[in-house]
Amino acid sequence: MKFSFTCLFSLFFLLSNAQNIAAFSDYQKRFFVFDNGKVRQLEYQPVLSYQTGDKCIGYITNSNNLKVYYNHIDYDLAAMVSSYTVTNNLVAYQINSQLFVFEDGNKMLLTQFAGNYLVGDSMVAFFDTRARYFQVYYQGQITTLEDGILFDNAQFFKVGNNMLGYIDAYQNVKVFHQGNITELFKSNAVINANVGRN
Repeated sequence: MKFSFTCLFSLFFLLSNAQNIAAFSDYQKRFFVFDNGKVRQLEYQPVLSYQTGDKCIGYITNSNNLKVYYNHIDYDLAAMVSSYTVTNNLVAYQINSQLFVFEDGNKMLLTQFAGNYLVGDSMVAFFDTRARYFQVYYQGQITTLEDGILFDNAQFFKVGNNMLGYIDAYQNVKVFHQGNITELFKSNAVINANVGRN
C-alpha cells in the first residue's frame, strides 16, 4: 500500500506541471485527471500520448482520437490527428492539411491548407498555402499579417508565449504583440533572433 501511494504520488508530480490540473496513469495504465482536489478516471485503456497545460489536458486515446479535458468536461475533438500541441491556454492540432485550435471550450478551423505553423502560449502563427497568407490566431481572432507570400518557410518567423516575430516579403522585421503589428527595422541580412515570453 505504501509503495502504491508513493508511485502514485511520484507519477502525479512528475507527469504534470499545471497549476490546478494534472494527469497520470496508474499501474493498470488507466488514465486519470486530478482536477482541483478531485480524481477522475478519463480512460480505461492506456492513452497513446498526452500533454498538460495550465487549463487543459490533451491526449490521444487508445483508439487514436484526440480528446481535451477542460473545465471539468472531456471534449472529443477528432480522430486520426497528425499532430497536436497543448499550451497553457490552448490546444492546436492538425488533421492532414487542416489546422484547428481549441480554446476556452471552443473549436475553430484556422485553415484547410496549413503549411508551416508554430504555437505559442496564446497564439498560433501559420501559413495558408492555398491563399498564400501568413496569419496568426490570437484571442479568438484570425489576423492576416501578410498576403501574397511566395514561400512557406518557418525560418522567417518565431513564436514566443504571447509574441510573434517575422520578416515580411520586403525584408522588414516585424513583431505582432497584443493584437498590434510593429515594424522594427529593415534588413537584407539573415537575422538570428529569438522571441521572449511577453
